[in-house]
Formats: sequence, C-alpha cells, structure tokens
Amino acid sequence: KKEDLPEKTRALIEHMRNEHEFLLCFFGSHTKSYALEYLIEAAGALDYRKIGVVLVGDGSDKKRLAEKSSRYRNIYFSDPVPKRCIPSLLEAVDGIYVGAVNNRMFRFGICMNKLFDSMMSGKPILYAVNAPNNYIEQYGCGISVEAENTQALKEGIEKLLCTSGEELRRMGQNGREAVLEHFQYERLAETFLKL
Repeated sequence: KKEDLPEKTRALIEHMRNEHEFLLCFFGSHTKSYALEYLIEAAGALDYRKIGVVLVGDGSDKKRLAEKSSRYRNIYFSDPVPKRCIPSLLEAVDGIYVGAVNNRMFRFGICMNKLFDSMMSGKPILYAVNAPNNYIEQYGCGISVEAENTQALKEGIEKLLCTSGEELRRMGQNGREAVLEHFQYERLAETFLKL
C-alpha cells in the first residue's frame, strides 16, 4: 500500500519545485556502488534553475557526498523514506537516476530492484550502467549513458531538459508497461518454467 511522504521530505521537494524546472531523484543507499559523485558533478555544472537533484536515503558515503555538493545550489539530500513511500516520492519528481560503478561482473548482466521500481513509476530514467542487458534502451523508457562519465551524464540531463513533456510521459509509460508485461512474478515464473 502506498504511503504519503514524510513531511520533511515533502517540504523539501516543494521547495525544489519552486527553485528548479526539472527534478531528478536518486533513492537508495548512498554508497560508492551507485556512482553518485558523477551525478553530482554533472548536475552541479548545469544551470541550477533548470535542474535540481535530490538524493533520498542514507549510507556510508552520504557525508562525503554532502560535503562535495555544498558548493552547488541544486543538489539536495533527504533522509531515507519507508519503502511504501517510494511511489509517492517518484510521483513528486520529474525523472529518476539509476547508476552504478563499472564492474567486470556486470558483463553477465545486472538486475537492480530500484530499476523496476523506477520503471513502474511511469517517469523517465537517466540510466548510467555499463551492462549488456539495458532495459532503458530496449523499452525506450529513458536515456542511457556511459557509467562513471560526468560529461555523458551532463549530456544525458541536458537531453532530458530538452525533451518535450509529451515525450517524457511516453518514456515513463513505456517503462511502466514493460514492467507489467514482462517483469511481474507470474510472467517471470512462466519464463523460468519454459527454460
């Protein structure tokens, strides 16, 4: 069951909405695994009035990332929210960042729970993961860029900012439809049985 955002997080996003044209969100653990410093550097180099980024969660790298972000006017940090609040969080923003560090293990493919939560939200995804299975490209539900590449992320954000509202909605809908059609437990079980 979906729950409302905590008041503190809701107020932060309302403030951001007044300051920035497009809100991009990361949710999850603030660790080096998700290559968040590249996102921060990319968004920080852009016009703060056009893009605001909120990182929701906690983790071993959060303090360092917050210190790194202190010189930027468009990077915000929020406390973790309960899992049931994630749908409300994603409804309140315009796009979602899903990224990861380069890792040789990813050559076999990657399956991140947060990716399916993000696709299900109906919002476009900025995806920065180097892996052969790229659902963002396969289903047309966002923009895919090279992992651990600040310039590529900057260009990806700029593409989102230049994309029409209608096209952003179409990307989001593509992701939601892909989850419903291909990644529900019943459909996954059918695939396993066939294998």
